[in-house]
Amino acid sequence: HPAIVWVPPHEGLYCFQVEIEMAGHRQIYFSQRNMDVGEPLEPLVPHSRPFPVGNPTRGPLTITLGLVPHLPGWGLELSQDVLPSVLPGEVRQVILTVTPPQELPADGSPIVDVEAFAQGQLIGGFRKIFRPAVPIHRPRDPIYAESEIGIDPYPLVAGQTAQLSVELFNPTDRDRIITATFSVAHFGIGLPFSTANIAPNPVRIFVPAHGAARGHVVWRPPDWAGKACVRVELEIPGQEPIWSQRNIDVGEPLVPGEPHALIFPVGSWPYTRPVTVHLGLIKHREDWDISLSQTELTAVGSGPPLTVTLTVTPPLGSRLGLGGPIVDVEAIVDGQILGGFRKMDVPPVPIHKPHEKGYAESEIRIDPYPPVEGRDSDISTDLQNNSDVTMTVEIAYGWAQFGMGIPFENAGMDPMTATVELPPGMTRTVESTWTPRGSGSQCVQIRLKSAGYEDQLSQRNVHVEERPPCGETKVFTFTVFNDSPLTATVDLGTITFNVPADWQITTVPSDTLTLPPYSEGVVTVTVKLPCPDSRQTRLAAEDAAAIQAAAGSTPLIDVEGYIAGKLVGGIELQFRAAWPESGRTLYLPVLFNN
Repeated sequence: HPAIVWVPPHEGLYCFQVEIEMAGHRQIYFSQRNMDVGEPLEPLVPHSRPFPVGNPTRGPLTITLGLVPHLPGWGLELSQDVLPSVLPGEVRQVILTVTPPQELPADGSPIVDVEAFAQGQLIGGFRKIFRPAVPIHRPRDPIYAESEIGIDPYPLVAGQTAQLSVELFNPTDRDRIITATFSVAHFGIGLPFSTANIAPNPVRIFVPAHGAARGHVVWRPPDWAGKACVRVELEIPGQEPIWSQRNIDVGEPLVPGEPHALIFPVGSWPYTRPVTVHLGLIKHREDWDISLSQTELTAVGSGPPLTVTLTVTPPLGSRLGLGGPIVDVEAIVDGQILGGFRKMDVPPVPIHKPHEKGYAESEIRIDPYPPVEGRDSDISTDLQNNSDVTMTVEIAYGWAQFGMGIPFENAGMDPMTATVELPPGMTRTVESTWTPRGSGSQCVQIRLKSAGYEDQLSQRNVHVEERPPCGETKVFTFTVFNDSPLTATVDLGTITFNVPADWQITTVPSDTLTLPPYSEGVVTVTVKLPCPDSRQTRLAAEDAAAIQAAAGSTPLIDVEGYIAGKLVGGIELQFRAAWPESGRTLYLPVLFNN
């Protein structure tokens, strides 16, 4: 699944096109994705969407528009369906009005296609998709393996609490307060969920207009260990609840050429009657040998859950520990999906937390921080062996000055490297003592090596600042260094979490930074918090801050750098949620790989 990252110049809707050239074929094939989403559609309330229609040819055209409805009971209307004598390069505006029925459809349901024809040929179109005001599903994820849900630690450790989280985006023009209810089931398919021992639950999440937010709860399982399935159900005023699940399998010590068997249970929840369950595979590694012990289960639900075996065999010479999916297992009942799980290619001893940015990893602890010249700081992290065999890993420590792309060194660290043996299911803390050469913010890096797996890298670079008073402009600067013999063009992008829409945030440069070989540049991030202009505004801000604090939400500003569509670094400004006085933490990565 090839992919690149694109940093858009402004927000809103776009049409994307992919051109495909194949050896031996003269024709260039292309595919487009042109969708209208993000409107807060409400039952029986008309909604109008203006859209442009252009003439892409070299001569005048009469363009005819048509509608292809996908759902019954919707009112659909175009302001005009014939555009006569459209000149080359001319663009005219048309309005599509849709009126939803009383009952809204499921998330992701297509509503209507709008198509444009000229001289009997299709020249373009778009599809209108229904999405809730605050959607939870990401198009690239199946509903049982949603990446917006976080579980830390994962797999679970017996007797240790776990933090559960969810990440939400709000594409609408007004702030939203969403109620999220978390529940947990044992790993498998069709097993019942429970909300026990989760607090606070449900939790309210403040999601700013055109922004994103994260909410957190704590789960205290009485005796659970290993893998689990986490479900999040969102309640949005005026809409039916929507849900999402994260059910993933990790931790097996896979070996090229050797089959590995995973036994998993299959039940019938939420059905209250016996059902026939059909199982299927969606392979993400086509060169792997992957199979199920059975694909049809009858009378499921008439007794205890049934067991099925998934067997995967990595090919000889394959690279392991890449972090991506291996296979999805899906269960179907009466043509509807019952559930599923995703098997991931994750090393048995992971160091990265999937729900965190690679440039702001919390698994590294530095005490005291910020470091003081000549005063020892303790560097530590917890290693967890998620497999059923003893694992031996190598740890290497490093540090760099504050910034991006600055080479790491290990002078002043004792030990600089360590070899750690972890028995099955064990967690162990590894430490190094660091004597900094200078005071202030610096970056610490931990590299983990495990035989047969790709190296893993974790970084943490934190700068602590006090939060400025409202109305005062605060400027943060950081250096980007190109440690390569080639010129590097860095695409810069900004994303915020839990940040109110009226905060003023700018970056300079805002789009790209071109660095000659072995040179450096400076990026500035300017933040200005507005002052409430009335008691009502102040109370609203205090309420939002209180909701954020109760959900464990911290306002974040991420500025990321990409080279040729690949993430190579980023900074994170973190604001404590207290109102009005708070502290600030800045996380910076420091390594560009060309």
